[in-house]
Amino acid sequence: MKVKESKPQKPLKVTSIPGLDIGPEQLTEQQKTDQTLKKYWELAENPVENAKAQFLVKNEILHRKYIGKHDGEGTIQLVVPESPREKVVSLAHDTLLSGHTGSTKTLNRVLQEFYWPGINKFVLRYVSLCDLCQRNVSKGTVGKAPLGSLPVIGTSVRPIREFREMPITDINRYQRADAPDNRYRYPI
Repeated sequence: MKVKESKPQKPLKVTSIPGLDIGPEQLTEQQKTDQTLKKYWELAENPVENAKAQFLVKNEILHRKYIGKHDGEGTIQLVVPESPREKVVSLAHDTLLSGHTGSTKTLNRVLQEFYWPGINKFVLRYVSLCDLCQRNVSKGTVGKAPLGSLPVIGTSVRPIREFREMPITDINRYQRADAPDNRYRYPI
């Protein structure tokens, strides 16, 4: 019995995202200098009891603990500073395994691990501006433009006459049909 020799497998073509290789010290520094996260640092220092979202600091890194309707323990999310946000959404939307899903699925994928203020609008904007998604949208999902009523044009004052040859001179004045130069044109 012959054993088939298998060909070596080709590596997967995965989009590399430069800039996501930051360490915990750099992440902490970016979180502390980010002006959009200043409110969340204050909430981490003075927590609010019985809130759905609580902010806490673990190993000097800001996290958010969200307690939803269905999960009793809650989800702990990393609070992302402003500079790597686009790269995080790109990782959840553009890579080979993410499959360019829509904005809702991309948002759910990002929210499993990450949070920042305005995340809903950010993800929606990113997905709506994705070039590949715009080119490959299925034709049935795009809504048709609404039809509007056209303005009614009143009847003309003069009755429409049949078209016939009429002589026209060089200065665009009508000339009698029995003119000697016999230049005839159709009026437009």
